Formats: sequence, structure tokens, C-alpha cells
Amino acid sequence: EKKLVVHNWRWNAAMPYEVMLFLPGFNNSCRTGTAMFSQFLALGDFPPQLKPFIFSWPSGQIATYYKARDSAESVAVAQSFTEFVSMLIHVGFRRFHIL
Repeated sequence: EKKLVVHNWRWNAAMPYEVMLFLPGFNNSCRTGTAMFSQFLALGDFPPQLKPFIFSWPSGQIATYYKARDSAESVAVAQSFTEFVSMLIHVGFRRFHIL
């Protein structure tokens, strides 16, 4: 079972960090989504309190659209996403920007 673990991290109330969460869309692999989001972050002038995260789901390709759709709507993906967001909340994030 995989878990998000952050060692020796302390919440700093003086600098309330925010999450910028990118969800790559259909026909975007995790690799492609990471490249796109990285480019977006490199070109943007974002404040330091904005912390980037990516949640990738099995997005498939044109020939596998229906399989990818079913996978994205699955209980397992919904549970993984919920756990991911819950872990971010647990370590102190309160504001989320979802792309």
C-alpha cells in the first residue's frame, strides 16, 4: 500500500501554503502531463507559497477512450484521489487550486 509520507516537515502558519493540483486530461500520460505542468510552472510567475502537485489517472488514448473513461470513473481512482487530498489536508494544506 502506497502512502504519501513527508518527513521532518512542519507547518508554518505565517506562510499558509496552497496546493496547485494538476490533473492531466484524457490522452495524456503521466509523463506528458508532468512535462506540460512543468512548462506551465516555468513560464508562470507563481508565488512561493503555491506548491505544485500532480494526480495522474489512467487516461488512455483515442483507441481506448471507453476503457479510460471507465477507469477514471472507478471506485479505486476516486478512493486514491480522496486519500491523496486527505493526506495533503492532514499535513496542513487548506487551499487548493485544481487544474
